[in-house]
Amino acid sequence: MEKVVIAVCVLMTVISALPPRHIKGIQIKNNGQEGLWIEMTNENSFNLPAGQMASVILEDSWSGKIFARSEECQYKKCNSPYTVAELTFGGDAKDDRYRVSVIDGYNKPIKIQPSGPNNFCKVSSCKINLKLNCPPTHQIKGEDTDDTVACHALPDVFQSLCPHAATSDTDKDMFSCKTSNTYFVSIG
Repeated sequence: MEKVVIAVCVLMTVISALPPRHIKGIQIKNNGQEGLWIEMTNENSFNLPAGQMASVILEDSWSGKIFARSEECQYKKCNSPYTVAELTFGGDAKDDRYRVSVIDGYNKPIKIQPSGPNNFCKVSSCKINLKLNCPPTHQIKGEDTDDTVACHALPDVFQSLCPHAATSDTDKDMFSCKTSNTYFVSIG
């Protein structure tokens, strides 16, 4: 019994001597009617059924993009433009930075909403279906259908319809937040 107590004490001492691991969470929700293929920078891609939510735990120094394509893109190459959620976690010393981007085009409505105690951080979003306002010259049709699946970038149109999203390369502004440990990314 004494050896067990000593072993536990040694283990607790070693664990407490390790530097704390800082993490952040991202909750990704599919608000659409169809399944989505979710892709993230330096993370495994995954299928997210309609109405479902996935939780992703990341280091607090992670920086990357999250975007969704139709489920069929899991099995075939899809090159259409897509709406992007961009996040850069600041670690201990810096604010987190985030934004929704339609710089390269649009395929799904996306919203990034920080969450946390005393959270006064702003929401970045493009919740309007920009495919409905896409001129025929900028529409991208589905491979097996005549439906518009995406829209090439139209900065002037996108800016007026999605004022809380980045719409051009000159739009360098990102939202910042100090207090959020979790970010909710709603797609569809």
